[in-house]
Amino acid sequence: MKKQIPFDAGGNLFRNARHSSRWDSKSGVVWKDQIYWYDRLQVTELANRKHRYVIVKSIRTGKTYPMFLSDLVNCIKYIDGGIIEGIFSIHNKSSYFGIYLQNKEKLNLLEIFVEQK
Repeated sequence: MKKQIPFDAGGNLFRNARHSSRWDSKSGVVWKDQIYWYDRLQVTELANRKHRYVIVKSIRTGKTYPMFLSDLVNCIKYIDGGIIEGIFSIHNKSSYFGIYLQNKEKLNLLEIFVEQK
């Protein structure tokens, strides 16, 4: 069984499925399987300094995702023109979810998951 990830009805990732924040939809939680996807993301806001995450927005789809600051630090060397491009996935720390950039050195193994439009 794959890991289940909480999204809202619009496809935006919930940071915490038990608590909604100001950017989450109130429409309820939709649980989906763990995925890998190609995207181009832009940091839109520092959402909460206490919990150390930012909100990133997909340039391709407009969907929003939380990203832990520690994962953003790992992306810094790959940011070009304010855009983070690559293959992303979702992980959790405690009960909080966030996206992360897959290790660039492992991208050759993940190319089968890439759907470029």
